[in-house]
Amino acid sequence: MIKFIYCLALYGGSIYVKSAIMLSAILLAFLQVIIGEYLYCLISRERSSIFLSFGVEDKNAS
Repeated sequence: MIKFIYCLALYGGSIYVKSAIMLSAILLAFLQVIIGEYLYCLISRERSSIFLSFGVEDKNAS
């Protein structure tokens, strides 16, 4: 997906189109990282609550 956007930016029309495409690609990458971190935090929080409900203590939680 990123390669496709990069090729569009390289062989696209004017410099405005190229800069807009590159900016959107960078924003997309940042969004993917942020959403991934958020989901990881949610999943780890859910996992620790499942352990607590079964009476198993989470070793990472102090």
